[in-house]
Formats: sequence, structure tokens, C-alpha cells
Amino acid sequence: MNATERTNRKGFTLIELMVVIGIIAILASLLIPAFSAVTSSANNVATQAMISVLERGLESYRNELALGGVYPPSHSDNPAVPLGHVTISDPLLPVASAQVLGISGANLLAYALLGADQLGTPGFNDINNTGGGWWDDMSSAPGGGGAYELDPDTREPLITRYPRVGGSFVDEPTQKGIRTFEQLERERVLAGQVGFAQGVATQPMFTDKWKRPILYYRANRGGREMITTPGATVGVYDNRDNGVITGTNAGNLGLAGIDFGPGENGTENRLHAIGWTTTPGADPDLDTNGVHGILTSPTYNETMERFILNRSVTQRNEPVNRDSFLLISAGEDAVYGTSDDVVNWTREQG
Repeated sequence: MNATERTNRKGFTLIELMVVIGIIAILASLLIPAFSAVTSSANNVATQAMISVLERGLESYRNELALGGVYPPSHSDNPAVPLGHVTISDPLLPVASAQVLGISGANLLAYALLGADQLGTPGFNDINNTGGGWWDDMSSAPGGGGAYELDPDTREPLITRYPRVGGSFVDEPTQKGIRTFEQLERERVLAGQVGFAQGVATQPMFTDKWKRPILYYRANRGGREMITTPGATVGVYDNRDNGVITGTNAGNLGLAGIDFGPGENGTENRLHAIGWTTTPGADPDLDTNGVHGILTSPTYNETMERFILNRSVTQRNEPVNRDSFLLISAGEDAVYGTSDDVVNWTREQG
């Protein structure tokens, strides 16, 4: 190309450039929401698949007779009041006095299906035969006889692990979803820095495709009400089981919950929807307003009672899965107990 040809060649005018930029902006505005919707849908599908894997893992755990033939617990059996519900020995620190002052059902789910140290689960047993439950047997202290003690030379577990040493009741992709709050802070999943109680930040838990904990609640078949009223009536489910994460207004644990970002309640209130419970009426089987009241009364808006209500039963207040367990992902909005949550039952909206 000679100098004359280069001089005569026309370039883009400013108006033409602005038109092109405008077209690109319009296309981007159309494509970005569509891409976001696809990503959200994919995360929902993947999280539902993960919850299905956890369901099968819990059934496998229950079918292992050496582990008691029951679903694993979702809170501590420490008899201390009120903090006994969330206090256990720390399996990750080899010190006899080390404790976790805020265990959750999400953590105990990982303990059950993978083991706190991810070498298989020793279950939840009163190994030291004190009659005080399993909460103080979770120790890994050398010479202490705890559930997580390792041989000082081989580093192999001294207590039998299930389904085997190094094994798990879930598949490898689900295992890769294990995280701790320390990791979630580094990955900026949490909204700001959280002041965790002793031992809480290092405990493992399964997380969904948004990197948030999957909550686990075991049903109490003998519960008289839907939700436990601390110090009074035992319910089928207890919202304190994951109170470290969701916060709770039940009892005097003083748990504020964890903020995972600007959900529908903003960032100033960390008490998630299922962190709220409503005091039942005089009848433990059917509250003053009955099932219809839970569905229509503003008193029950954004409470655990309404979220887990089994609407197919009308003669009494009945939670879903009253004989098994609940698994709950907060979904895209980062708030537990809202309509976009991914759960292990079929939810009726409204």
C-alpha cells in the first residue's frame, strides 16, 4: 500500500464509534441477565444434586448398625445449660481441654459423613463410659481415649472409622465442598469479619454452590410441637441446632447468626428467617389458630414454623420430614428460610 492509498482510506468517525459502543452496551444489557439466570439455575441444580448425595449418605450412616442405626445428631448432648446445646470437645486440637463453643448441625453433618479430620467417622458414642453422652468424647488428645485420637507413630485412628479409614459416606465432588468459616472469610463469602467463638472458625461443613453452609437438623420423633421451646416443650425440630449460622431468638444462647451478604434483610440483621420462632398456643398439637393461622397470620411470617410446615396435614401442626431430617441451602439470596432455598423436601410456595 502506497502513501496515497493510506491517506485516502477512511476511518471511523466519532459518531460511528459511539453507535458501535451503544450497540455493544445494548447487547451486554441483554446478555448479562440471561447469563446470570443460567448461572443461578445451574447453581440450584448442582446444589440440589449435592443435597441428594447428602441424603443418601445419611441413609447409609443410619444403615451402619455399628453407628447405632439412627441418623447422626444435629446438636451437642452436653447436659450443661444453656451452652450445652452447642459445646463439645474439639476434635481438631490435640489438647484435652480444647472445646468448640458453637457447634452446629452443619458441622456435625460433616463429622458424620466424613469425619471431623476427614479420615472417616467414629460416630457419636460415650466412649469413656461416663454416662454423660458423646460430647466430651470428640477429643483427639494423645492418651485421652477420645474418638479422634491417632496412633502417635502411624497416625492411624485408634477408634474404628466408618465406612472405613479414609472413607466417606459421600462422593468425591461433594467432599470437595467441605469448607470452614476461616476459608469462607478468605474467599470473601462472609459480609465483613466475624468474631467467632472458640473453635468455631475451624470446624468443617458441606457448602453449596454459593459456598454457604448446608444446614442439617435431625428430627426428634417424640417431639410434641413443631419447634422446641427451650426449657419447656420438646419439638420435632430445634432451630438452635444451627443457631451459630442462622441466629436464633429461642432460649438464651445469644446467637446473632452469620451475615452472608445483602439479602432481603440487608446487612444489619444477621438473624435469618428460620432463626425466628413463634411461641405456640396452649395446645401442643394444634396452636390457637391451627395450620390456617400459620399460613395466614403475619405473626408467623418468616419463622421456622411456617418454613417447614407440612401443608398436606390439616388436623394438626406437623413439620415436613418429621421422622428423618432437614437439609437446607440458603439459595442465591444468602438468607436461610426464604422462597429460593434449596431443601430436601418439596416446598409449596406462598
